Parts: sequence; structure tokens; C-alpha cells
Amino acid sequence: MNKTKTQQSKQYFKFVAYCQSIGIILVVLRHSLHEYPDSNYGTDLMIWEMDASFTMPLFMFLSGFLMAPAVIKKTVAEFVSSKLRRLLLPFVVLTTVTFVPRALFSEMADDVISLSWKAFGEAFVEPKAMAPRYLWFLQADFILLTLCFIIYVVCDRLHLRRTVVDITLLLIALVLKFGAFLPSAFSLAEVANLAPYFVLGIIYAHWQTDVDRYVRWSSPYVTATLTALWLVTFFLWYDSICEVICAVAGICMTLSIGRLLEKRDTCLLDRMTGAGYMIFLLSWYLNVLSQQILAHYVMLPWWVHTALSLASGVMVPLWIYEIMKRNLHRRFVRVTSQLLGQTFTQKRDNGDKN
Repeated sequence: MNKTKTQQSKQYFKFVAYCQSIGIILVVLRHSLHEYPDSNYGTDLMIWEMDASFTMPLFMFLSGFLMAPAVIKKTVAEFVSSKLRRLLLPFVVLTTVTFVPRALFSEMADDVISLSWKAFGEAFVEPKAMAPRYLWFLQADFILLTLCFIIYVVCDRLHLRRTVVDITLLLIALVLKFGAFLPSAFSLAEVANLAPYFVLGIIYAHWQTDVDRYVRWSSPYVTATLTALWLVTFFLWYDSICEVICAVAGICMTLSIGRLLEKRDTCLLDRMTGAGYMIFLLSWYLNVLSQQILAHYVMLPWWVHTALSLASGVMVPLWIYEIMKRNLHRRFVRVTSQLLGQTFTQKRDNGDKN
């Protein structure tokens, strides 16, 4: 029984890690199309639009999926404290460190940020004024995680049925997306836009066993069907409802690919396990260095800048993560050995005294 649980936890971890790795590579790719000529910084390209159709919803889905088990394991204070350290602390540090260089070199950027206290304050509030704009995701994710965690904890204490809570929360998320207007401050507009995918992640975590009984995620035929559905809905993307269907199809397609990779003994993405968050936090700096700064001084074909941006945006943060992980492991081994050595010494001394 214990062996079965261990195997399931390992498969679960690999499955999530593969989906995160696929998603972060696609995000870095999208950010690496900035220098494509005759385009609005690459955003007019079909590959950019196809990429953007499901990657951020995918990350919100995975965030909700990973949050669900924590409801029964942590208190509200423990959970919020951990998310403050993991999400808002990097947000504050990166914004503070990046603001002055970003303002000083605004002429190389797509828009100008003034070097003033007002602009510095707005960088913590308005997504469009943020020094690295991608940091809005940390704000939105923190808000959704905190609110949904508190809601589920309260509902569990009131002994409300999980099905009722799931359906109610999904309906509220859909109303926020389609029928409510939230201001852009503190990424609230993005909270409303991505809330349905976050809740779907929670629902899938709650009903994963039942869903997986009927959906053979690791079947190539299922992967091909979901990919076809995503492509069809993408090319029919003309309203907000079709946008949601396209995003959900893209999420399911990624889940199926993750399950397929999970069946393999080894995968190229194994090296990226655990490094996705580091890549997310640091890749923007490599994208800017490879494209906007380098392109300002060195004239190279656009595809060279794109290749450099993609390769460095993934590999450099990955190397940093591996170095940090290796050093932390060595430190852990050294401290553990010292503690064990002291323990054995104390036991030996106590034995001699006796």
C-alpha cells in the first residue's frame, strides 16, 4: 500500500512538472518574438496568438490544481504566509531592483517609465506601469490562491458538500469573467479573466480519480483529438465564449501531453523539474538583454535575437537553479552530517559515563 502511494505521488509530480515545463517554454518563446519585423513586437504573429490562447490559463489551472490538497493540510495563516514569501516577496524585490534601470533605459524599451516616486508607487499597483510587466501574474495568483483557500476552509468547517462549493465557485468565476467589471489595479482585471481556469484546476484536483477513469489522457488518440479541438476553436476564436473553450482545450491538450511524457522512463524535460518558477522570474531579463539591448547596439537578423532570447531565457535561469539546488544540497548534507556526528558523539559519551 505504501509503495503504491509513493508511486502515485511520483507520477503526480512528474505530470505537473511536465505541464509546467511545457508552459514556461511557450511563455519564453512568446516573449522572444519581440524583434520580428513588420509586427507589433511579435504580437500580431499567429504563433504568438496561438501561444497566448492557453498558456496563462494553463498556469492558473495548475495553480488551482496544486492548491486543492493544501486545504486539508495547512491553516489559513500557514498558507497565506507561504504564498506571501513565494509570490509577493519576489514581486516586491524584482520590482524594486528593476525599476531604476528600467526607467533609466526607457529609450530602449517599448514605453517610457519616468524616474519618480509616483511611477515607483504605480509599479506596485498598475500592471501596465510595472517594471517587468509579467509580474502581474504573481499578484493575480496570490489573490486567487488566498481567496479560494479561505473559501474552501470555511466551507469545510461548515461541512458543505464539495460538489456544491465547486459549482458555486465556478459560477461566480464565470460571472466575474463575463459579467463583472473589475479595475486593473492590483491585477484585479486579470483575476476576473483567469478565475474560471483556476477554479477548474481545483475541481479537477477534487474529482481527478473519477475524471481519469473515463478520460485516457495518455492515449495518443486523446492527445490528437484535444489538439484538433484546440486548433478548431482557435481559428473560430471570435467571441469570449469561444476564447474560454479554446483555452480549456489547450489546457487539456497539455495535460494529455504531460501524461504521455509521464509514461516514458526519461524525458528531456526532466532536467527542468522544479526550475519553472525560476525561469518565470528571470527569463524576462534575458529576453530584454538578447533583444532590446543587444538589438540597440548590434544589427542582427531578427531570428538570431529570437533564438538567443529563447535559449538564454530558458537555460540561464535553469543553470542558476541547478547551482542553487546543488549548493543547498551540499549544505544540507554537511549540516546533517555534523548533527549526526554530534548525536553519535553524545551517545558514545553517555555510554562511557554509564
